[in-house]
Amino acid sequence: MQVIITSYCRLKYLRQTVESLRQDDIQLFIADGGSDDETKEYIKSAADGWLFFENNPGADVLKTAGIKEFVTEREFLISSDDLRYPAGYSRLITEQYRKINPANKKPEWTFVACNMPMIEENHLDSPAWKMVNGVQLLPVATSQVAGAILDLEACKSVGYFPVYGRSGQGDWAISKRLREVGYHLAYWRAPIIGHIGQDKWHDFPEYSAAFKNDEDSWIESAMWDKLKGKV
Repeated sequence: MQVIITSYCRLKYLRQTVESLRQDDIQLFIADGGSDDETKEYIKSAADGWLFFENNPGADVLKTAGIKEFVTEREFLISSDDLRYPAGYSRLITEQYRKINPANKKPEWTFVACNMPMIEENHLDSPAWKMVNGVQLLPVATSQVAGAILDLEACKSVGYFPVYGRSGQGDWAISKRLREVGYHLAYWRAPIIGHIGQDKWHDFPEYSAAFKNDEDSWIESAMWDKLKGKV
């Protein structure tokens, strides 16, 4: 499994994410948006490859750059510096991804995201859960990217991650584009990935403010449906 992590400043979260991912045999690549020297030195010691940017260009710029620079396999995992992965996660989702997308066919399911606790809490008994080649999935119209496995050719076909500022709203935009061109999106039934970055808004209030501004811009763009015609 090839894993792309986007990083910006939050070293204490990045360490936990990397340590949890390294429980598995993976190729780990990190695209950093301009962190301090301590974080950069940690990245150099922990990753198999890295890209360093300045002035925090945003998560979507980092995701696209990391994918273009490092991904060579059919499927890859997108991560961030505020999640904790259980041992065996990358192996399990690779196996499940290949079950729902047989190698001799164009993939039908892509952008299959991690099962966060909120999915378990709110959708555990939903009748929408379906079995696809022995894998239980919750189909969705759009999805967040954290912990998602994605097909490289599908990602290329819709122009990678669109950028709407620094907040990472391209997650939702690329999932919408993928659905519009015929791919299916879903959440895994298991395992659950732990979200460890709840305090990041308190740690980095300037980033929180930028996120709010970008989110407002994204909502305005979504209302006008400006994604149409840009696939």
